[in-house]
Amino acid sequence: MLLNVYWVALEVVRELRPVIEQIGRHNRNLADQLDRSSVSVPLAIAEGSSARGKIRNAVYQRGICEMREARSCCDVALACGYVASISPVTSSKIDHVIGALVKIVR
Repeated sequence: MLLNVYWVALEVVRELRPVIEQIGRHNRNLADQLDRSSVSVPLAIAEGSSARGKIRNAVYQRGICEMREARSCCDVALACGYVASISPVTSSKIDHVIGALVKIVR
């Protein structure tokens, strides 16, 4: 059974699409890194949902790391002026996904 946070992670992927496209006009590598890290999160959640014990925690931990990487990619894009802003709603969802996964692996 998939966790509810899986659906939130998918929303983040969807909401970051235009951001990734905009970043790609300036820095293709950063756009690719954001794309790969954000897409990895729902995949890790789905994988972890069918794993057990230490393996499950390791997979969810990977999801946390990937979402934090996505957050950092957004921060770098903002700092470089590739994007003017990241939606506060999307930013809040990123924080929610990280928080939910952190609670699971504790």
